Amino acid sequence: MSKDYERGAQITYDVVASWRGAPPLFAFPPKEYALLADLRDIGQRLARNDGARDLLQLLIKRCVERTGQAPTAMMLQVVLETLGHPIERVSLSELGLAVGTT
Repeated sequence: MSKDYERGAQITYDVVASWRGAPPLFAFPPKEYALLADLRDIGQRLARNDGARDLLQLLIKRCVERTGQAPTAMMLQVVLETLGHPIERVSLSELGLAVGTT
């Protein structure tokens, strides 16, 4: 695991843990799918409310500033689950994805 990945994971955790905006709601595919996409590419499909969109904007900004890379969807999912944030499970098609494109 690269140091930038580890830093990105820590930044993701810190930003989500300290979030004081509107409660975010995100959707992710069923647990049998690992969504490894960059949040700059997939984040808006995952965000279900304004709190999630605002959190995404801050999260991407902070990670890119400090590591040069945005966090992945999987990184965000793990942090949300760790911190007990609700996650909506939806089909790949509801996210505009198909098997083989994740």
